[in-house]
Amino acid sequence: VRAMEQSRCGCPDMRVRSSQSYLKVKEGTKVVQRKWQKSGIRYFVESYIPNVDTGAQDHVFELGFWKWCRYGHLDATRTDKAAEADIIIGVGEGPRSNFDGPGGVLAWAYVPDGSDRQLALKFDLGEAWITDPSGRGVMMENVFNHELGHTFGLDHSLTKQSLMAPFYNASTMDPQDD
Repeated sequence: VRAMEQSRCGCPDMRVRSSQSYLKVKEGTKVVQRKWQKSGIRYFVESYIPNVDTGAQDHVFELGFWKWCRYGHLDATRTDKAAEADIIIGVGEGPRSNFDGPGGVLAWAYVPDGSDRQLALKFDLGEAWITDPSGRGVMMENVFNHELGHTFGLDHSLTKQSLMAPFYNASTMDPQDD
């Protein structure tokens, strides 16, 4: 209960697997990993977090893509056209955007399914976002890097210190252990 009250990612902790069907797949075949079928990823920023410098947010996005792409053998470039993007970055608030206000769900992202369909990644406007670690609030870089991991096909990690752990950790920003 204490863990569920922590600030967290909006993605499920684990992929839904019925034990019998998952075991059959695992026994009989190699488990199919969800991933992009291409090596060039384009992203589009649909909307920014108000009251946070847009240049600082752009830097968070560029740095996050760079951190993941160096491990995943991907190239990421920004596009000015939403229709050309593989990943749409935006914001939302309230139940219509699957957010619950301050605390709780901080952000969420869709995961690839192998079809190269366009994915969304959203931040909750109900949070106090910061880009400077000396400020008070939720570090945008940590959360973005975590959600970006989901857009690259990663599930939550059971390791608490991992960037891909489901709960917010202010000190974990780099995906090197994931």
